[in-house]
Amino acid sequence: MEISNLHFDNQVDVVPSDSVVFHQPVMIQVLGNAGNVAVITVGGQQRIWPMVAKEIFPIMVKAVLLTGTTATGITMLYN
Repeated sequence: MEISNLHFDNQVDVVPSDSVVFHQPVMIQVLGNAGNVAVITVGGQQRIWPMVAKEIFPIMVKAVLLTGTTATGITMLYN
């Protein structure tokens, strides 16, 4: 499925944290400045991804980590 065909009912600002886990899997989008986004995927893998502004991260995640994240204006997208 293409990202452009996805529909989300909710968009909420994310404050990166090394201790907060989301209540449900989400996709994330960078609306501010481009940079790295450190995440924990639903499968439990910790990854750091370079992202550009307005890009949607195409993998479901359960956390956005403070350590390793340099992008700003991150939002979570979910239903």
